[in-house]
Amino acid sequence: PKPSSAASDVYKRQSPSNTLYFWNGRLLISKDAPWAIGITGTLLIAGPACWIAFEAPYLSQGVSVAPVVLFAYFWINSVASMLKTALTDPGILPRELDPEPDWQEPPSPHMPFDIEGPMSRPKDRSIALERVDDGGDPSLGTIASIPSVWCETCHVYRPPRCSHCRSCNNCVDTLDHHCIFLNACIGRRNYTTFYAFLCHTMAMLLVGIVAVSYTHLRAHETPEHL
Repeated sequence: PKPSSAASDVYKRQSPSNTLYFWNGRLLISKDAPWAIGITGTLLIAGPACWIAFEAPYLSQGVSVAPVVLFAYFWINSVASMLKTALTDPGILPRELDPEPDWQEPPSPHMPFDIEGPMSRPKDRSIALERVDDGGDPSLGTIASIPSVWCETCHVYRPPRCSHCRSCNNCVDTLDHHCIFLNACIGRRNYTTFYAFLCHTMAMLLVGIVAVSYTHLRAHETPEHL
């Protein structure tokens, strides 16, 4: 179904975000270092392509075609996971959800020696969490509260485990880190694909190194087979 205009236009209210949006907000990239994803993508495509062009023919003829198929499978999944992680929303919170925060009590205007008093700052909100009954001691309490801090840039009270990324200038839900190699934040919505990208890349390298090593060792022992 086609997204509603209100949902599809949320990205237009993200100014002054340090993020470029494309295709009505479906694709995005940080302005911090857009060349980083280009370098990472070039290495991820050029390196395995050379392996398939120069090593795969000897490997499939002399040993088996199975390592080549495995290598190509991990390679395709690695590239797809990289693009999914780098170009989709990591969990950016909309701005201006709380334009007027709760302010702390103003300091007393009567300061000694005409010293200017401290400025009032936004007041943190408390999010109440119910304790799960796991059979523990009930005297430990049934409710715990987590503070929610107001972001001065995004004008929103951040939920638990949400942080503001200085590179992207956005509040990201469950922000893990900002990956400099993908030029993207790793948060709630792309953490799974980021983990898949790492696993498939390591599996591809493992298959490629082991297969090439075995091929060259076998060629050294029985050169007539290759």
